Amino acid sequence: MFRYYTTHMKGPILSLGPIVGLALLFVLGLPIFALQYNRRGRPRTDRIERAGGSILLSRWFMEYGYWLMRVPARTLVALGVSPDMVTLLGLATISLGSAAVGFGHFGLGGWLMLFGAMLDAIDGMVARESGRSSDAGEFFDAVVDRYAEIASYIGLCYYYNDRPWAMGAVLGGLLGSLMVSYCRAKAEALGVADAPSGLMRRHERALYLGLGIALAPVVSFFQEPGDDHPVYYLTVIACAMVGLLANISALRMASYVKTRLHQDAAAGKADDEPR
Repeated sequence: MFRYYTTHMKGPILSLGPIVGLALLFVLGLPIFALQYNRRGRPRTDRIERAGGSILLSRWFMEYGYWLMRVPARTLVALGVSPDMVTLLGLATISLGSAAVGFGHFGLGGWLMLFGAMLDAIDGMVARESGRSSDAGEFFDAVVDRYAEIASYIGLCYYYNDRPWAMGAVLGGLLGSLMVSYCRAKAEALGVADAPSGLMRRHERALYLGLGIALAPVVSFFQEPGDDHPVYYLTVIACAMVGLLANISALRMASYVKTRLHQDAAAGKADDEPR
């Protein structure tokens, strides 16, 4: 019995270890940030102001996360690391995490993917802090983000290749993720910059998917004890949630943009008519 628990507890321990450290960091930093917030008012970062908050992730917590990541971002700037290097390192880390997930190491893989997502959030901060922010860099970051997002699901597809129902949840999550990004980019290209962001933007998706993967071994330890190829139901639920909410957001955004373009076209035609 002791050997069984020591063998099968490795996954849950690996999953719980990092979240304890993150929770401690979160709790210790929160009162400092709250004190600054009460004295000076909520900090207003341009990027967060443009993106806006959501029901699942408010602007306040987005600003708090941004505030926490300033230290590692400034450290990278001091070390002379370029924003593009941070972007590529994030892609490599997410890809390694996805490979670990594909071979069943969900705890390790999930935390690697979360760390890669954190690097993806920091690269823009590094660019601004170092004065290297540019349209070219933003375009490069957007392209790499799409590769990273697809890479996040490749390992899941490999792991669930013998479970079509779970594969459906994974592919639904991938579809919704790509469509939200595509609708946003197409809307901005057509001049509709105020399309509703809705739920499941890039970093929200990365957070919920990463946690759903990283913490799955803890749930599986109690739900599927002794299974050599567990389903990891928490991961399937996370994929289904991301897929459902992301696809709803993409469809709402598409409907809004289409309506706006029809209205703009009608207004332009009315202006062209002789008076």
